[in-house]
Amino acid sequence: MRLDDHKYAQKLYCVVYNVDDDGDTYTRGVLDMLETLKDQEQLALRYYYRNGYSYKRTSDLLNVNYWTGRNIIATAIRKLRHESRLRKISVKKIIEYYESQLKDTRKTIGTQNEEIKQLIIKMPDELYNDHKSSAILTRVSDLGLSTYTYNFLLRYNIDSIESLLKLESLDWLIVKTGFGLTTHNEIISKMRDYGHIDWANRIEADWIDNSNVPFSVYKNRLRSRGVGREVR
Repeated sequence: MRLDDHKYAQKLYCVVYNVDDDGDTYTRGVLDMLETLKDQEQLALRYYYRNGYSYKRTSDLLNVNYWTGRNIIATAIRKLRHESRLRKISVKKIIEYYESQLKDTRKTIGTQNEEIKQLIIKMPDELYNDHKSSAILTRVSDLGLSTYTYNFLLRYNIDSIESLLKLESLDWLIVKTGFGLTTHNEIISKMRDYGHIDWANRIEADWIDNSNVPFSVYKNRLRSRGVGREVR
């Protein structure tokens, strides 16, 4: 029975590590690493592990003798065991690698350097989204906001991500002149992109709960309740 991509990746992971799968398999990483092998090696693994063919049938399909067929499979597995490939097929190894790289980079060039931002952006989102720098990127300028939104936040002394995180909602900003729905959504989107998912979800949910009226009406209701008059 032919295995799907995920089960095939899990099977190869178990063979490479000589363990039972514990959920640590990074399917896309395994499939990408297979592309680095020779065509004959890819076929050999596919026939033997994915299709479940015997060594003999696999060798016949490769048009080689039995022992050569086995050797091709063993060579392919040995290549996948190389450290440079291991860290691309194991979730734990991927996270360890990027944490190590981030640590070394921070020591060398400081926390605000563009190189750190690019390293974080390259990390696989589905694996490391929650680790995307709540501690590293601290300035509002690091969010990549539009000039308008960035200047608006500075106007009200919000110059750090920590300042945004302290806000229970954006109501205090919504009542300000010039703060529209586009700005509101941009802040939520950028904060989510840089790893502050819980905060972004909470702020977004707060607006959704009140989205049965136009944004301008909601703004006026907040003003009528005196929101934004307090000294901050």
